[in-house]
Amino acid sequence: MRDYLPLGETLLDTDTGILSFTSGEKSIFMPRLNLRREGENVAISAGFGPVEIAMRLRYAELARIISHLTPVDGLGAARQVGNGQVSIMLGLQTDGSMLVRPMLILDSSGHVVYNFQLTTASTTALRQWLGV
Repeated sequence: MRDYLPLGETLLDTDTGILSFTSGEKSIFMPRLNLRREGENVAISAGFGPVEIAMRLRYAELARIISHLTPVDGLGAARQVGNGQVSIMLGLQTDGSMLVRPMLILDSSGHVVYNFQLTTASTTALRQWLGV
């Protein structure tokens, strides 16, 4: 069974264009998810403490996948965006929250993944930021 860290605080920095999600926990190990539009791509940084997974995904693909998610409880991730090295798995829950699993694939023997859950308000902020 996976444990998901809730990310309920949302901040949009209008100067940098970075959309940030955090748990609100103020510590060195604060979980965080940051997104920034870079032309046709979205730069994503997911971290917990000093460890970070960074990726660049196609904006259009990420927006399309999120706009077509349907709520399914109990399913870890309904859709995946990315490639063979990095991807983000997404799943919408019936309460409006979204499961977000940024993943770095090491090789066939393992991977590193963060298990985050955006609250309903954070999910709404992400959808508005993407324009979906």
